[in-house]
Amino acid sequence: MKKYFYDVEDDLKKYPEAIIYIILGGRNTGKTFSTLKYHYEKDKRFIFIKRTIEDIKLLLASDKYESIGKEQVDLSPFKSINREYGYNVGAFDIDKTNGIGAFYNRGEEGEPTGNIVGYLLALSAVYKFKGFDLSDVESIIFDEFIPNKWERVRRDEGTQLLELYKTVSRAREHKGLDPLKLICLANSIDIACPIIQEFELINDIAEMEVNNEEYLYIEERRILIHKIKDSKEFYDKEAQSPIYQAMAGTKWVDMALENKFAYNDFSQISKKKLKNYQCRFYFNYRNQYYYCYYNVDNNHYYINQIQDNKCDKFYDLDIEIDQGRFFLEQIIDLKNETLEGNATYSAYGIYDLVMNYKRIYKIS
Repeated sequence: MKKYFYDVEDDLKKYPEAIIYIILGGRNTGKTFSTLKYHYEKDKRFIFIKRTIEDIKLLLASDKYESIGKEQVDLSPFKSINREYGYNVGAFDIDKTNGIGAFYNRGEEGEPTGNIVGYLLALSAVYKFKGFDLSDVESIIFDEFIPNKWERVRRDEGTQLLELYKTVSRAREHKGLDPLKLICLANSIDIACPIIQEFELINDIAEMEVNNEEYLYIEERRILIHKIKDSKEFYDKEAQSPIYQAMAGTKWVDMALENKFAYNDFSQISKKKLKNYQCRFYFNYRNQYYYCYYNVDNNHYYINQIQDNKCDKFYDLDIEIDQGRFFLEQIIDLKNETLEGNATYSAYGIYDLVMNYKRIYKIS
């Protein structure tokens, strides 16, 4: 029997060797709630990551404890946990200008008391945190790591997160402590976000989406991907929300309630046989080789990883000059053919490369 709400402790117990947990779930399923509650109750210190300094400032926005005589403004993610379990954890400003805060238990006057519960950091300011000793931290929690469609994000966001992970974890490993856990939480908004791309998980998650799979544990990489399937009781209750009834049949409901990557198009992702296809060119992308085949009889392209030793036109997308040459010689035409329905891809990551090439590479 599934629990009514998602509980991160189940994944941590089931996959204890994992160091990266990618948790994808619909709204109100309990991702952030259970993750913070688990770390607080188990006395595991953590870093809670938000994307920008402005995000951190919002979480730190609260009345000073001197104004306790009126209802206190509290936008901390611990607010609902405090209400549900009688805790009194608050978010406090350490250096708001640089996106640094901390969670503490609050005293009778609302003041911070005792030891730090966890840190608050902005990912956009990660370059400022080098040289810090954060070996007391056992987990990094990145909330809403997949950006909303209206958010502008840096294309190197995945690298920023990995740099922060290494900054925090290096002291732990040299002291013989357990590896740092990275827990990434999000709704299923965009499968091609910078972090999923940098972690090279886009094709894995796309296959889970197409095959309606809930779990994928990549043992050799120690990465768990959990695409949450709600309990029937939770789903039936959540589906009665008036907003879901008002927006029935829309992509937003498919994302928020059904936990589908509804804003991504998988219609041209499939496997095909190579009969009557000839290889036109091949290329290296993220240390993988892909081959573009063309069928002159039906004017159709098929891009996959089936090797053709006779194909001699090659582009190495690790080289800047080849990135520009590939765009001018192949991407423009291939994107047009894709829009006309004349191209099929064996993996979603290559479809995304073609359709969003300028988002991935700097092409003038």
